[in-house]
Amino acid sequence: METNRDRIAKLLIGYLKNSLSKEQEAEFTAWLEKDDRNKALLKEFEKTSEVEARLNALAAFDENTAWQRLRQQLEGPAPVVSKAMRIRSVRLITILSAASILLLFTFSWLFFSKTLDKTLGLAQEAEHETDVRPASSGAQLIFADGETISLNTEAVTEKRNGVKLVHDGEEMHYSTETSIPDQKTKYNTLVVPKASFFRMVLADGTKVWVNAMSKLRFPVVFSPSERRVFLEGEAYFEVAHEADRPFVVDVNGDRSIKVLGTHFNVNTYNDRLYATLAEGKVEVFAGDQKSILMPGQKAYVVRDQINVRNADLKRDLAWKNGEFYFKDDNLVQIAHQLSLWYDLDIRFGSSVSTTKTYSGSIGRDVNLSEVLELLSYATKLSFEMEGQKLTISETKKMRI
Repeated sequence: METNRDRIAKLLIGYLKNSLSKEQEAEFTAWLEKDDRNKALLKEFEKTSEVEARLNALAAFDENTAWQRLRQQLEGPAPVVSKAMRIRSVRLITILSAASILLLFTFSWLFFSKTLDKTLGLAQEAEHETDVRPASSGAQLIFADGETISLNTEAVTEKRNGVKLVHDGEEMHYSTETSIPDQKTKYNTLVVPKASFFRMVLADGTKVWVNAMSKLRFPVVFSPSERRVFLEGEAYFEVAHEADRPFVVDVNGDRSIKVLGTHFNVNTYNDRLYATLAEGKVEVFAGDQKSILMPGQKAYVVRDQINVRNADLKRDLAWKNGEFYFKDDNLVQIAHQLSLWYDLDIRFGSSVSTTKTYSGSIGRDVNLSEVLELLSYATKLSFEMEGQKLTISETKKMRI
């Protein structure tokens, strides 16, 4: 059933596109005359051309809450934002940002302009300097002999002792000669710090996406019987098929995932093990327990007990696909992702609920301020940055 606000959204969009019928025009005019605040809202949109084109799609965060906060914003004073993000014309940005909920409510999406500051000239130049940029491709590779090289945006080609790596600034290809004596028990270690991610192709052709704050240890040369790597943190694998040489991801010695050729994600943050299968088939081992996963399933290991359930692939693979995707996630879970991606020390105010859940999504290629802008309109929380420290607290009550 179409709600009143759904109907208003359609009328607003139709008005901006100059596509209203006579009946819709009459309905829209009646809505305008009903409340002066409706006229004020429309006037703000008329001041800004190509509104829809400037509002880039981000997923909705708790639509009902967002709608209520929109009404509060229009009726009460502008909200207080963090010192590092304080901007001129707060009233205008409040209306524009929140009104995007109204404009595109029919599609259940909350839209914010990624270029809002640049387009409208609302942010001060000094404040941009304090913003936190999203994670970028970067890692350190520690060779078996202990030497370390940095792999960031610059291209690197390295040859040594039968090993060749080629890094084009986005992806590293690692290869070896057919036979390297006395190297099968020696390991290289890829270290990906916070605020970074990395993509590489192993010698067998297996593709690996490594998330922030993760380590991937792999042999200088794979053995003839298996391809075993060791993971701390999170990584997504697209394993090259070799029927006679299985690929094994070892988590901590007694937990592992064994495959022949498949696509899957492994998350070991906080001493846990989550394995999500996108394609193929894998075996999950924990102690003396073993379970087989089919596509679309997820294994969660607790104290060597393997629990298998249906997976939410969009959620579990969101990081690899360049997206924050929250679905009934509490604030601790959200903060964990933000901490990894932006290298933050996150603290909660004493009155902040860490059990309340939120849903929505936003691209990972945006600055921290845009994520916090979205969260501030979707929740009753405020965010204050000081260096790399982010404090989350309850927003002061607004007048209604």
